[in-house]
Amino acid sequence: MLSSFVVAKNSDLAVHMLTWARGAGRLTLPIFSATMRVLAAAKQPERICQVYKEAAADGLEPDDTVYGQLIKFAVHAGQLDLARELFGKAGNPYSQNYMSLIRACGQEGNVPKALEMLRLFAASSGRVLRSEERRVGKECRSR
Repeated sequence: MLSSFVVAKNSDLAVHMLTWARGAGRLTLPIFSATMRVLAAAKQPERICQVYKEAAADGLEPDDTVYGQLIKFAVHAGQLDLARELFGKAGNPYSQNYMSLIRACGQEGNVPKALEMLRLFAASSGRVLRSEERRVGKECRSR
């Protein structure tokens, strides 16, 4: 049912359904993920972060895929500390998660931290692609 709200971008109703599920003790990862998709379609990264904080306070534990999406939305919302916290909680940081944190470092103008993240990514994956190196340079120059 919540997934049908994506097309309509009915974020208020989706959050209402999530709030009801929380109150009834029935909040699950699929309900949270569906709500997150609706808020993403409505381009509301700040609200996604708020909904995550509330759900986490109730004990919701996202999977690695959801953590990756949350990291991206936290960066888009300018909540860089939350992005770093989520990155630390993610069990298996994917390359996209590293790139999101590098983007966060670029937003802060923190070139040394961006390069450190690139080195961590290289160490974890055993490789760094030229496109990733260019992205780090672009992110740091744009700020």
